[in-house]
Amino acid sequence: MKKLLYITVGLLISAYTGYGQRYLSYVFLGVDSTVNIQYGNAVNYQNVNQNLTLDFYQPQGDVVNKRPLIIYIHGGGFQINQGDKTLPHIKSFCRNFAKKGYVCASIDYRLDTTTSGPGLYTAGMRAMHDARAAVRFFRKYAAAYKIDTTNIFIGGESAGAVTSMLVSYVDNINEIYPGTVTPYTVEGSSGNAGFSSNVKACLGLCGFMWDTTYIDASTDPKLLLMHGTSDPLIDWHQSLNIYTRAQNVGLQNTFKLLNGATHCPWYYGLTNSLQYFDTLETFTALFLYQHNSAAGIDEVIKQANKEVYLFYTSGNSVLIKPEDAHLQINALELYDILGRLLIKKQINASHTVLANEWSSGIYLLKIITDKGIYTKKILFEGN
Repeated sequence: MKKLLYITVGLLISAYTGYGQRYLSYVFLGVDSTVNIQYGNAVNYQNVNQNLTLDFYQPQGDVVNKRPLIIYIHGGGFQINQGDKTLPHIKSFCRNFAKKGYVCASIDYRLDTTTSGPGLYTAGMRAMHDARAAVRFFRKYAAAYKIDTTNIFIGGESAGAVTSMLVSYVDNINEIYPGTVTPYTVEGSSGNAGFSSNVKACLGLCGFMWDTTYIDASTDPKLLLMHGTSDPLIDWHQSLNIYTRAQNVGLQNTFKLLNGATHCPWYYGLTNSLQYFDTLETFTALFLYQHNSAAGIDEVIKQANKEVYLFYTSGNSVLIKPEDAHLQINALELYDILGRLLIKKQINASHTVLANEWSSGIYLLKIITDKGIYTKKILFEGN
């Protein structure tokens, strides 16, 4: 039996088009990368000025002048020699999303020798300052790197997740303990002053927050959380606490639990790492697609008057039921991610059931009603 695990908001649109696939599937064969670009500098724990660098990935032959950007941050407990921007799975992540039409940056940041306590907190705040400088760098040089500054996303794993969530949700100096970081500011002084470090959405993968009240408004950056239930380093309840806070303030979020998985299970060399990497890529692509206005989603949502709900039901079926009881479903069309029509079904009823018999993956369901056409992006995953 298949499970319907994730459903996006209902969208009123005129038709499904191939262009929307740019950010969901591979539409470029090649990727160009430029390594060790300096985006800033700052004083490290040894009181030495350290250059901060990033690797940049972009689709080969892309003609679009404004591309959404993903800044990805490696983990490693904020400790020296425990991780960097060149980890194989991080390079694969950036290359794969470049093939989907994004541009990506994998950054290095200041690390430390501390493993716990106040020193770890200070290392986290330094990392936040550096990552904010990276965001500002791409706003400063948006024309050169062809960045759509309205679609800048940040994410990371483990310590990188902590850093990403600090960048996304710490917006007041009162949220930082006095005397723990120099300079004692939200933005820091790692480079590119005068530009915004705001981001649109955040990937918090196997991470934690020192204080979940950093999330304080429904208008904060949207959040994807992912965590293994057998994580021996950061307990998955840390992500549950973040999810609960997001829910309480009305922040749109997605929380994906990986049953039985260890810490960041997509690290190459771990058991089933390739399967977990595929899950990471799939959920991230679908999450970002919702919040990427370059995909046309923002404009479409404004046109949607009524939601069309989908419910997973027992057995191999999905119940499709509109919020508007007077809405008539005339037909259904199910497409795979390449746009190939799989089924076309006449309905003419107020609700219907769709058999769930498909292989794991993303599908697009077009719901044709008497008041418009809705498209749902659905992710099926096997038991």
